[in-house]
Amino acid sequence: MIEKISKLTGAASEEELDIVNRVILRNPELLKSADWNYNSAYCFHSLGINLHEALHRYDLSLELGYGELDVRYRRAFLHRDIGNLEAARADLERALELKPNDPSTLLMLYRLPIKGVEEKITEIREMIDRCQYQGAAVQLSDLLTVVPKDSELNYLFALCLHLQNKDLELAMKHYDLALQHGFDEFWVKYNRGSLYARLGNTEQAKADLMRAVELKPENQGPQQVLQHLPVQNKT
Repeated sequence: MIEKISKLTGAASEEELDIVNRVILRNPELLKSADWNYNSAYCFHSLGINLHEALHRYDLSLELGYGELDVRYRRAFLHRDIGNLEAARADLERALELKPNDPSTLLMLYRLPIKGVEEKITEIREMIDRCQYQGAAVQLSDLLTVVPKDSELNYLFALCLHLQNKDLELAMKHYDLALQHGFDEFWVKYNRGSLYARLGNTEQAKADLMRAVELKPENQGPQQVLQHLPVQNKT
């Protein structure tokens, strides 16, 4: 029963939320379930409704034994959304004690003081999906003046320049910064390797791309770029 409800609440649509409420009327014992409280909190939060009830249910799920790391991380987002930045910071710092140096938690902690930054980044991702690289690059450049150590922003800025074939040395610098500040190594090595190849730096391209293959052998992209690297004659 709990497994099915977990899948249901994960979808977080208003119609399914109504189903959830009807289910709980028939099964009040679910209120004593850590899984139920966590998933229903996530459902309310995802829909942006009953946020204080969502907070209460996150609290209950923690008291009832749900995984502390998951609750702390998700509850931090909720605290941020209702404007309680100190509580959000406390949850994130505890999450880092439980999982030191976690990139996602570090990134959220870094962005925490900047109002509306997550919404802006979502808009930028959507622009990139629509291939609006120039406009996205302008917005990313502006954001990076505020959060220069943001790993994702550095990566996305590098990617936009790279895909435009524009300011490629600057793109390389920001790929380096993305990696330095903790962005996913596979994606940096894959795209930086591709950029090295475009710039004619075959040896560094090969090193990055081989590392990308090592990290995700199931992804064919780096292997395809490697196959097109020029063969260097040995003397």
